[in-house]
Amino acid sequence: MRAKTEQREAARRLRREGRTSMSRDLPRPTTPRQQSRKAAEARWGPIRRQRDEERRETKAAARAEIGDLSDRELFLVGVALYWAEGCKDKPYDRREKATFINSDPQVVRVYLAWLKLLGVGQERWRLRVSTQAAQSEGDAEERRDRLPRLSDDQRVGEC
Repeated sequence: MRAKTEQREAARRLRREGRTSMSRDLPRPTTPRQQSRKAAEARWGPIRRQRDEERRETKAAARAEIGDLSDRELFLVGVALYWAEGCKDKPYDRREKATFINSDPQVVRVYLAWLKLLGVGQERWRLRVSTQAAQSEGDAEERRDRLPRLSDDQRVGEC
């Protein structure tokens, strides 16, 4: 009851000030779902941040330990990527192109480095960026910005 009384008083004050759109001017009450999310964030937020930091440190250590790849190592990694993520030529479906599908910009960079190693010139590359329907426009643009730069005629479009 007290909350309702406070809301009524706030509404009267806002009306006196000439503001009549109460839904915009009054604070919205929190729902049980919002309260649950706040409680979960309070409990798990610090743990999640600690795990994220540990993950970053582990990745940095691995990157430092691996260092630069030799041509042979890049060749082997590229073959494995193509084997796992590429569309292959088959007796019943002949293809004269190498198609590679992956959403991780770092993996795409490794694949393109492999194509360079094989002598496939950039003029033969075509890039199509696919985004998921649930992905926000900002997230999609950020992911696109992290992809290797290609000229406009190399960009096939977006899916």
